[in-house]
Amino acid sequence: MKSKGVRTVFIERGKVGEYYKDNPTNITESLSFILSPYDKNYTDINSNSVVIRRSSSIIGNIMNSKVLMKTYSDRIVANCNNIASISFILAQSDYTEQYAIQSDGKTKLRTCVRPEPGVQLTWNQMVCI
Repeated sequence: MKSKGVRTVFIERGKVGEYYKDNPTNITESLSFILSPYDKNYTDINSNSVVIRRSSSIIGNIMNSKVLMKTYSDRIVANCNNIASISFILAQSDYTEQYAIQSDGKTKLRTCVRPEPGVQLTWNQMVCI
């Protein structure tokens, strides 16, 4: 994604939440890509430079392309046999798209559900506020 013009990509690895009881695989690792138009230390956050505007536009294009994010997600699960969930996150926001592995080894975009007490998320759902 950096090669596409995203200025900073933070990568976080974690575990799929325990609240997902219906994972169709025994894979439990997650991978998150946090995309930022700023430098990694956010020292230029108040700048309105051409570089930041260009990077912001590219991040918007990525986050609005379900096909591109699915392609990235499918490649990741195919090449990393321990990744079950991939998230694309716009830095400093709650804008997140998540793709979850399916029993056929491909990924599917998770749908948003509102958090409600006692509701159990299914594998292909995520909480959105």
